Amino acid sequence: MRKVLFFYEGFEEQPASEGEPVPDRDGFFRDLAGAGIAAERVSPFRRPWNPFARGHPFWRSLDPARAFWAAFSRRDATAIVSYGESGALVPLLLRPFTGKKVFVIHDVDHANWRPRKYLQAFVIPRADRMLTATRAQQNYLSRLYTLRSPPCLVGPRIDDSFFSPSGAPPEDYVLAVGNDAARDFGMLAEAVAPLDLSLRLLTRRPVDIPPEARCRVERITRHVSFTELRDLYDQARFVLLPLKERMSPGGMTSLLEAMAMGKAVVMTSSSGVVEFVEDGVTGIVVPLGDAAAFRAAVERLWGDPALAEAMGRAARRRFEAECSTARFAQRLAAVLAE
Repeated sequence: MRKVLFFYEGFEEQPASEGEPVPDRDGFFRDLAGAGIAAERVSPFRRPWNPFARGHPFWRSLDPARAFWAAFSRRDATAIVSYGESGALVPLLLRPFTGKKVFVIHDVDHANWRPRKYLQAFVIPRADRMLTATRAQQNYLSRLYTLRSPPCLVGPRIDDSFFSPSGAPPEDYVLAVGNDAARDFGMLAEAVAPLDLSLRLLTRRPVDIPPEARCRVERITRHVSFTELRDLYDQARFVLLPLKERMSPGGMTSLLEAMAMGKAVVMTSSSGVVEFVEDGVTGIVVPLGDAAAFRAAVERLWGDPALAEAMGRAARRRFEAECSTARFAQRLAAVLAE
């Protein structure tokens, strides 16, 4: 059996309380084992071995100690898969001595931040294979870099067993989720303010809802557990995803969690993630920044619960066919077996 090390950017997730279920981020390891690949998760080392352990994931993942440990304590491993370019830097420098292939799962577009920009310029052309979650990323890498081999689409990974609809009737609210800069909450506020509906908004980002708005907004700024997040999706009528234009897949996790939970999505057409939604079938896609079109789409689904539910069922089917843990493992195994 071929052994492969997976370099993660973060430490292993711990439940908020003992016994609380969390998504199985490594569930695809079992599928890889069925394809003859023994996968091992390797989180960044902690201090003092990794002086950047408490820093930004970019710095934390550089972790030379982890790379040397993998090189000389896991000699039987034939490859390293790094989430992000940082974790691949030292393994690439050691590759002439170890012979280990280095694969990189790319999840950001061309960086304006100088350290990341320089790191990508070194790592991306030298990686044995760049792996992407979206076709947009795949095309972007092919256009911008001279690569050792063509980038490979492996798709995203969401635990479809954890994020699975309960079948209970939804409650009377719509849901929007997200804390990253890809969210266009200004447009969302403009779109929903005149509507007579309830919105649950899970974010710590500032959102200016006019006090005279008809829309009833419940902001959730505290940390919620994975179980609470799953229940929020499950009980919503449908999900709103107002996005700014990004080549990186900003909003992808929220989008795929909603699809996995069998929810229709109203979203703006951000290049990084729009490929996952079939407009009019699994959700409704509107132009970027168009509050009027977004409002009309929300009104349409709010006024037609049967349509929202039908789109949600179609979204779950599409998720199972293209974005499930098993599908991710299948695509990844094919690359690692080359």
